[in-house]
Amino acid sequence: MRFIKSASTTVFFKIIAMACGLGLSVIISRTLGPEGRGVYGIIMTVIILASSFGVFGINTANTYLVARKKSRARAVGVQSLIIGLVGSVLTGAIFLSVARFQPEAVHGVEGALVWLVVALLPLFLWGSLFSQAFLGLDRIVAYNLFTFGQRVIFVIAAAVVLALFGLDLTAFMTVVVVAVAILIAGYIGCYFKQAPSGTTRLSKLIGRSFRYGSRPYVATVFTLATLRGGIFFVNYFRGTDEAGLFAVAQQLSELLIIKVRPGFFSAFHLGKSLVQVFPQRRISFKGAVSLGFGCLDFHARRQMQTVVL
Repeated sequence: MRFIKSASTTVFFKIIAMACGLGLSVIISRTLGPEGRGVYGIIMTVIILASSFGVFGINTANTYLVARKKSRARAVGVQSLIIGLVGSVLTGAIFLSVARFQPEAVHGVEGALVWLVVALLPLFLWGSLFSQAFLGLDRIVAYNLFTFGQRVIFVIAAAVVLALFGLDLTAFMTVVVVAVAILIAGYIGCYFKQAPSGTTRLSKLIGRSFRYGSRPYVATVFTLATLRGGIFFVNYFRGTDEAGLFAVAQQLSELLIIKVRPGFFSAFHLGKSLVQVFPQRRISFKGAVSLGFGCLDFHARRQMQTVVL
């Protein structure tokens, strides 16, 4: 019963987040046109890839370590702050290098937009790390709150800044950075307030986190790069207009399998976090990964068919 309630809560938040994403896409496409939609698609792809690459698999380890021993929660929180900062510096440096030496790959993301993207990186990395730590504390609503909250911020900012006042993408992203910074500050503060008292020593925790998180890390980064990296090639060879059309087609393809994704990913993530608590986690993790790759393969095939059609 508890698992069904948790899964239902996650499904609800994910459906609302998807609806916000669709509404945001409509607003940006109508106000900024295909070129603006392409630039926005590039920005979000950079953030999504950085949020996966820059956490070094520690987000997955956070759930396991906190669930196994609640007294580690504060130490995991401190570690997440450090990892988020280090990861954002690394991914930010990579992005700045690409923008400097291969600007065609991120064409349209220039000037102030480059630095606004860099400013968003640590916020999304911390969001990913702390949401998984909340899951370890069995705070299901808090686990979903960052993804849900930032989607709501994006769509409200687009409605006000772009649709109502008719400003440009730079103004929109500036408002988003400020609002997401406020959200993540409250999110982190709430985590430390709810975390049980315990040690904050990181000497053994960091090594344990890297050992555990390294297993799914490579597969996750490779899968996301495969599914999301196509927009860079379209932008490089065909320009931001067609990158915008590609981004819309990609989003529509995801919505076509909305019946599969929310239930699967909710059950997958929640189920994985539960089995991680038990000694049999290796067998369960292998099964979960196999199931996950099966769904991702199905998603990729449907996505390609939709884009071609």
